[in-house]
Amino acid sequence: MKQIISLSLLALLPVSAHAEIVSFAGSMANSCTLGVGSDGALGLASDGKSLSSQDLGGAQAAITIVSLANNTITVGAPTLAAYPSGYTAGAETTKISYQGDGLLSSVSQDYTASETSFQVGVIPLTSVVFDSRTENDAGFVEGQYQIDTVITCSP
Repeated sequence: MKQIISLSLLALLPVSAHAEIVSFAGSMANSCTLGVGSDGALGLASDGKSLSSQDLGGAQAAITIVSLANNTITVGAPTLAAYPSGYTAGAETTKISYQGDGLLSSVSQDYTASETSFQVGVIPLTSVVFDSRTENDAGFVEGQYQIDTVITCSP
């Protein structure tokens, strides 16, 4: 009988619980990614005094932006980077304009020859479209022209 009583007492004692900790850890680094959605194209105006992405044969350029924190997008001053021999560079005025899409729809810049910038926060894949033009009262000779601008993203 002694054994039965001692076994009964053990069954009445509380059992200690076993616990495990489940943790989740992570870090977010400031990240900003730019991607060229499409390069633009230049068309010649009917008066022959400007080349523009908005003239016949022209096309807008587009970039995509993904930002994981507060960043600054800087759009460098545009330059006439390439032109045919026989064209005398220096008399033209080269400008760029842009418009944001989606979450950046409030971003808008009229044609300017200067560097500009705008702020972005945390945004998923969003695009900005660009137009460019160069004007010269003396006109343009036949050949290939290219307008470049450098776009950067920095914290």
